[in-house]
Amino acid sequence: MKFTKEDLELQNGLKKEWLITNGIGGFASSTILGANTRKYHGLLIAPLVPPARRFLILSKVDESIEIEGKKYNLYTNVGENYISQGFKYQKEFEKEYLPIFKYEVENVEITKTICMEYGKNTVGIQYKIKNSGKPIKLNLAPIVNFRDFHSMSTDHIFNVKKEITRLENEVEKGIEGKEDTKILRELILASEQFIVYRPSFRLHTIIAGYPWFLDWGRDSLISFEGLLLATNRFEIAKEVLLTMVRDIKYGLVPNGYSGFDNRPLYNSVDASLLLFEQVKKYIEYTKDYDFIKENIYEKLEKIIENYIKGIDLDNNNIHLEKDYLISSGTPTTQNTWMDAKYGEFAATPRNGKAVEVNSLWYNGLMIMTELSKKFGKSEEAKQYEKLAKKCKKSFQEKFYNAKRKCLYDVLGDNKIRPNQLFSLSLTYPIIEPNSEIAYNTMETVEKKLLNSYGLKTLAKGEPNYIEIYEGDGFKRDMSYHQGITWVWLLGLYYNSLKNMIEAEKRKTYKTKLETKLKEFKEKTLKTFEKEIEQRGCIGNIAEIYDSKRPQEPKGAIAQAWSVAEILRIVM
Repeated sequence: MKFTKEDLELQNGLKKEWLITNGIGGFASSTILGANTRKYHGLLIAPLVPPARRFLILSKVDESIEIEGKKYNLYTNVGENYISQGFKYQKEFEKEYLPIFKYEVENVEITKTICMEYGKNTVGIQYKIKNSGKPIKLNLAPIVNFRDFHSMSTDHIFNVKKEITRLENEVEKGIEGKEDTKILRELILASEQFIVYRPSFRLHTIIAGYPWFLDWGRDSLISFEGLLLATNRFEIAKEVLLTMVRDIKYGLVPNGYSGFDNRPLYNSVDASLLLFEQVKKYIEYTKDYDFIKENIYEKLEKIIENYIKGIDLDNNNIHLEKDYLISSGTPTTQNTWMDAKYGEFAATPRNGKAVEVNSLWYNGLMIMTELSKKFGKSEEAKQYEKLAKKCKKSFQEKFYNAKRKCLYDVLGDNKIRPNQLFSLSLTYPIIEPNSEIAYNTMETVEKKLLNSYGLKTLAKGEPNYIEIYEGDGFKRDMSYHQGITWVWLLGLYYNSLKNMIEAEKRKTYKTKLETKLKEFKEKTLKTFEKEIEQRGCIGNIAEIYDSKRPQEPKGAIAQAWSVAEILRIVM
């Protein structure tokens, strides 16, 4: 992707970013003008304990060139009342694999290329100068730091004549800040950036997003098919599955690891249940039952066993109730994917019987029925299937909200949210995909939640609906799952449509669904082909989008499950 002079106007250029990574959690990132506008921008953000404990080592390098004794600054910095003018000499920015900056001053051309060494905390910058014979001198001023990349350095004095860069994006948030085949190719390139190696595990894992996320169990599993299976990275897929089961405790897959001491974190009811679906997907792609039998199956047995017995680790409060549905959480425990929490205040409390948790529970039981039969454990298979049937019966009796023609998000909570699509999108849908309930649910989702960039997390008109992600930390957390659009949810919609087509026997209905799927894929392709070339982080897809036009990209500038699900859809 190439940007020429007219694209490099100051305000436009400051909104476009780039990212490259090193395969162990480190990265380099900035704007296409080279001006740092986030505290997370820098040329070397290095994980000291890969992929965690990331520190900003090299903020940037400010270049100037002297031509026949006259000095021209090539860098762009934005200060409180000052903007350096380097962008005026920039004639081009290009990024295919690496970011390339091109400048021209007095017929002298300067090309700068930035790269990182894979598997090492090393950044390289190459300069090429095409001279017309004039005497020139290139000056380089590296801006060095050593801070946790979440923090800021504002109390140091450097013996370097240097304007202080203002981190405009952080100021807006209320944080202190000074400092087609084409799209398929771009998405595959982007997917590589999230696959990282954990030396302490000797296994690969998946970074949830850049610049601030580490590897999260939930995110890794939702991203698993798109990043690893659809791209034929089957050996890495094995390692990620082994990472997921490595530290299971009381049936819980870690939802992540502490960035400070590598301690497993277990604040998730759904990560363990998502594992079953991805095991099934792995088998569908590879037919490798032996790996699953030898390394994974017993772990899956323990998960089912513990969910039945009950789990209160980290206040998850997970238990199977008398109606054979899973209940979890407390009013202050956020253990579903809608997990925003400010201090002890839960922004989106979903404790109780959540629709996606019970859809995943049924799906897991059915997958265990299938695997147990395959591995010669017929008695276990019968028990899993018996539990699954009772769960399905209870779910179908209790979760349909006839008045609103959709499913309850949590029993007793009739707000319209996208989580109900889990009931239709998994290998074993708990709602019959050709039923009236399925059609009603999809129609409600399409009318109330679906848009070009994803699905809203809450329907407009519901209490506390917010459609723009902005403000300080508290305000952003309050809006995160209260109406903001999430890209990865398009994967649930896509799978639901496919399951409905497969189940539908009526020719007219089937044809309509096939047309709808075709149009959805074409629209998604068109939307994100433009998106990855023109907005946000070039060559990548953001975590979330505003739900109000122009639907600006927000949150993490590059998100694993966003890339993974769009990759799956366009493939």
